[in-house]
Amino acid sequence: MKMNCMNAHLLCIIATVIPFSLVEGRKGCWAGPTPPGKECLYGKEILGGRNLGIHYIFTSTFTRICCQAYECTYWGMCRFKDLWCGQSVSGVPIKANALLWGQRDVEPIMRCYDSRGAGAYYSFTVQVVPIEDR
Repeated sequence: MKMNCMNAHLLCIIATVIPFSLVEGRKGCWAGPTPPGKECLYGKEILGGRNLGIHYIFTSTFTRICCQAYECTYWGMCRFKDLWCGQSVSGVPIKANALLWGQRDVEPIMRCYDSRGAGAYYSFTVQVVPIEDR
């Protein structure tokens, strides 16, 4: 009986923790209090190419953050571009417009700051998509 009760508690803990720890591809970062914010590397290189773009999809639940993200042209120029300022509502992630992603094997980078000046946690993931030639 005691073993069954322990197993039930263990299952409750597992059911609570796993959904928050196995979000594949999400990177947790800190948005500092001042712009432009600390660079947050995605953790792996993402294949790009001609006519490809990248969506940065980020979540900030408790505050409004302003972000920039890395884009790379097919001709070899990489730079930070403004995404926008926003806050997730009801946990729904913010999906920024696609930026150019023309280079092979470049690591996505975001940098954000908390617009109220306190600092906040955010997470992001990326999605490579076909885009019109620009």
